[in-house]
Amino acid sequence: MFPEEQKMVLGSIVILYFFFLFALSVYINKSSIKTYDDYNLASRNVSLFPIILTFVGTAVGGSTLLGFMENGYVLGMGQQWLNISLLVVGILMAFFLVKKIRKIGSKHRMVTIGDFTALRYGESARIPTVISILIAYCAITGMQFTAIATILNLTIGLSMTTGVVISWVLLTIKTYYGGLKSVIWQDAVHGTIQTVGVFLLFFATLIVAGDFSTISQ
Repeated sequence: MFPEEQKMVLGSIVILYFFFLFALSVYINKSSIKTYDDYNLASRNVSLFPIILTFVGTAVGGSTLLGFMENGYVLGMGQQWLNISLLVVGILMAFFLVKKIRKIGSKHRMVTIGDFTALRYGESARIPTVISILIAYCAITGMQFTAIATILNLTIGLSMTTGVVISWVLLTIKTYYGGLKSVIWQDAVHGTIQTVGVFLLFFATLIVAGDFSTISQ
């Protein structure tokens, strides 16, 4: 898909970007991780702005850019109702629930969603919560691996299987070294790049196509 020179440039960018993320993990590990709460709970003191960006960096990923966009093109803009519902729920969560959940979590020293459901509904609720979370995150993690493998396949020609293995190794290493705090700040970087990139891509498409009517057709 890309000439060899472009593959080399794109591959170098991907490699350098990973080393940047790994260096950020190591820096955060050395500079601000002293306790269990620092590593596993980001010290319980992350402000709203990086939280928003980490949600963008996590939610606006492979399924959104590679999946919803194709569905919108093939099936029509009705597919965007899923995004609209997520937006509405996210706003309601941010304004009315996040602070309350944070206070309850700090008061009872909670770590997982299972801790919350166990407090609210009893210990018997913990196992169904864990199972549902595992099923959901198997799908989410699988989409992340596939998205990274797709990028590696398109840019430097790696097979999808090799790309999935590489993405698993790289994501595990950078998460292991930095903990939740590094993941949040890395996702903040991702969220910023993705947001700016999507708008730049939109305007670039307008310029190439000539006008919006051509894109609509």
